[in-house]
Amino acid sequence: MSRYTLAEIAEQYRGKTIGIAGNGPTVIFRDQEGGVRGKADFSKYPHPLWTINGGWHYHPTSALGFLMDDLRGPSIDVHPQPAWYLNLVRDATIPVLTSKAYDDFPALVEFPLSDVMRFFNIVYFAESINYMIAFAVMIGVEKIEFFGVDYINARPQERASTEFWAGTAHGMGLYRRYLRTLASKDKKFAAALKRASALTPLGMEDTGCEIVVSPLSEMMKAKYEETYYMPGFYGYHQGSFPLEFETKGNAAHVNVTITGKFDSQWWRPVTQETAA
Repeated sequence: MSRYTLAEIAEQYRGKTIGIAGNGPTVIFRDQEGGVRGKADFSKYPHPLWTINGGWHYHPTSALGFLMDDLRGPSIDVHPQPAWYLNLVRDATIPVLTSKAYDDFPALVEFPLSDVMRFFNIVYFAESINYMIAFAVMIGVEKIEFFGVDYINARPQERASTEFWAGTAHGMGLYRRYLRTLASKDKKFAAALKRASALTPLGMEDTGCEIVVSPLSEMMKAKYEETYYMPGFYGYHQGSFPLEFETKGNAAHVNVTITGKFDSQWWRPVTQETAA
């Protein structure tokens, strides 16, 4: 059972600036054999750092990890050191969000896929960092700074999907700023906004992030067979997908329809009303 909860994680980062660090060569430099020859130093980075795919091993100041590949799915078989990697996750001292949590990995927290889908009303996850951005927006992170999210020699959909989510986050952040400015000047508008925002998890004036991208960001990504992934949900194994679904089409082109119902409240800020 996990040592952490989604509600605790959301409360920790709401309203904060965070850094998202990929494992690209501007952050982790590897030789031709895959050995680490150099890495960025985040020891003096002033904000919480979110890392991915074992990045917390290279960056000890990491506060939150993401590992969207199912640890018991086929992807672990292509890792060059699977036993080392599994122990790294098992011994993690920070929460690690993932597609499927297991009791013998106490740091793992299951990613709230159904809640994120409900919040954004869209399915477009072609890369793990997509999930990180969506989660940050949903819980009310104020600003995201990117490092090592590079995409050199990557599949086109990886870069495209991350740019889409970064644009979504930034656009929502600009709208949030506009709403806050209006509300500060007009009491009637502020009251109307509060009533309208009751229909959304946080309120429109509390979601969206300012996006900061390093101009040196370029990343290499390993290639491996991915036919076992759930179409539209990178990292999720078809055999253990957490929601009810239907598929149409053939092996080359599959449309997925989510049929199960979903709803939860964990991302809402704790107030006197919600605590009652």
